[in-house]
Amino acid sequence: MPEDISRDEAWSALEQAAESRRRILAVQARWVVVAKLVVAALFAAVTLTWGFVGPLVLRTVLVFIVMALIPLWALFWGRVDRTRSRADRSPRRQWEGYVAAALFGVLVVAGDAVEVNGRDMAGRPAYWIPAAVLVSAPFLISAWRDRRGDA
Repeated sequence: MPEDISRDEAWSALEQAAESRRRILAVQARWVVVAKLVVAALFAAVTLTWGFVGPLVLRTVLVFIVMALIPLWALFWGRVDRTRSRADRSPRRQWEGYVAAALFGVLVVAGDAVEVNGRDMAGRPAYWIPAAVLVSAPFLISAWRDRRGDA
C-alpha cells in the first residue's frame, strides 16, 4: 500500500535525489577526464616514439605497438565506463581523435621531410616534444572542457 507523505517530505526526497544525481555526474565526468588524459598520453607517446627511435623498421614496429594501445584502452574503457551519455547535455561529436590523428600525420611528414642544415628532425627534442604536446592537445583541451563542464 502506498504511504502518504507530506509535501515537506516529498521536497526533501527530491532534493536528496538531485544531490545524488549531481554526485554521480561529477564522478562520471572525473573518469571521462582521466580516460581522455590517458589517450592524450598515448598519442604523445606515439609521437615521441616516432621522433626519437632511430632505425625505420624498429621505429615503425614500436609506433604500431604503442598505437595498438589506443584501441585497447578504448575497449577497456568501454567495459569499465557505464556512462552512455549525459542526460543533462545533448550528445556531441567526438572530434579529438580525428584532429589528433591529422596533426600526427602532418607533424610526422614535416619532421621527416624538413631538413635543417642537411639533417631531418629525427631525434631533435626541440621539434618532437612540442609536436607531442600539439598532437595530444585535442584530448587535453577536451578533458579540460569536460572538467569545467563546457563540453
